[in-house]
Amino acid sequence: MAAPTHGQTAEDKARKHNTVYTKWAGCAKIKGSSPLQHLIGLISLKPAIAHICIYPSVSGNFNKKQKQYFNMKNVLFLLLFFTTFYSFAQDLEEFTNQITTTKTQKHKRISGTKVFCIAPSNYEYVKELARYQRKDKLYFQVIETSGSSFTEAKSNFTKEALRAKGITDDGILKNLFLNEYNCVYTEGPSKYPGETKLIMAFGDDDFLVFVAGVCKNSDDEGKKELQEIFKTIYYDKSFNLNPLELANFEFDESITGFKHAMSMSNMIIYTENGKSDLKNPNAGALMNIAMMPQMSEMKAEQFANDLPWRFEKGGAKLKNRDIQKEKIGGFTAFILDTKTEIESKEGILYQVLLVGDKSSILFAGTADRDIESFKAKFKKTVQSIRFK
Repeated sequence: MAAPTHGQTAEDKARKHNTVYTKWAGCAKIKGSSPLQHLIGLISLKPAIAHICIYPSVSGNFNKKQKQYFNMKNVLFLLLFFTTFYSFAQDLEEFTNQITTTKTQKHKRISGTKVFCIAPSNYEYVKELARYQRKDKLYFQVIETSGSSFTEAKSNFTKEALRAKGITDDGILKNLFLNEYNCVYTEGPSKYPGETKLIMAFGDDDFLVFVAGVCKNSDDEGKKELQEIFKTIYYDKSFNLNPLELANFEFDESITGFKHAMSMSNMIIYTENGKSDLKNPNAGALMNIAMMPQMSEMKAEQFANDLPWRFEKGGAKLKNRDIQKEKIGGFTAFILDTKTEIESKEGILYQVLLVGDKSSILFAGTADRDIESFKAKFKKTVQSIRFK
């Protein structure tokens, strides 16, 4: 059984998820993007992540064709890091220049990652929110993605990059090391009033990890506690991680034949060719399955009706915005079944919010060819989903 959510009702959790969907309105349209890059940029479900979208700069090492689309790995990076703060810290307190840790018996692994840390015993793991929480405004979250790398993302960790992306505050980012890994730390006000966020990101050529903490502005003790937790972080690169460890569902993978491409906490992505499609600008089809908290049918319907405009703000034209309420596998489902147009290319978006007894699942399938065939496969795949 998941740990208690310390006063949070299902309605509160649904509301939080509703507010953390990426606000695409302030962003330029994606030029030359495939459905893969387009959809992944629109789906962001982490409760600790805020909702300002800022595009990354494109490395001069990319060829002309690559410059025409946003590398999905960089999109994931910005969703997880640059979108975390409303503004960056003005007066960053001294943190440290080097974190040196070894794995001890006191270290516990963070579910869904290769990260180990030491946290006070009064921090409970809230499975449905994928975070460790002491109270409503004091928690931390660790997110790892093998679909991105710190090396590729590090050019964005500069004041100049922040200013180029429209952040006018004189933001401060502190560079340091976590054992042998390059690392950056920052803290600052959240999008939500009265809330401070602390972020540490680290990695190498193969991976990228974000550690995010939240506390009240007035909670100096809580902030110091989070900082001390950050300083215990140990990354075990040799750990054999099950990428589906956090999945609370099962489905028939043979229907589409899609392969697992990447996992990022409560979001799992499947593509035709798996991980190789993450770098492919022509990748034409994907399925995104995200685990969400349980919510009432009323909140679920509001959430489902709030999604279409976000795709439209991202540059996609939806031929239909009507949400249909049906029953799938005995559960209430809110369905958006529509043809799309992105960069004058037609496609399909089949999205289903499935409301379970203890949790919910958001399925989004998209393709830019063989539309009717893929739609039939997406429908059949959703019908095969089973909550664990």
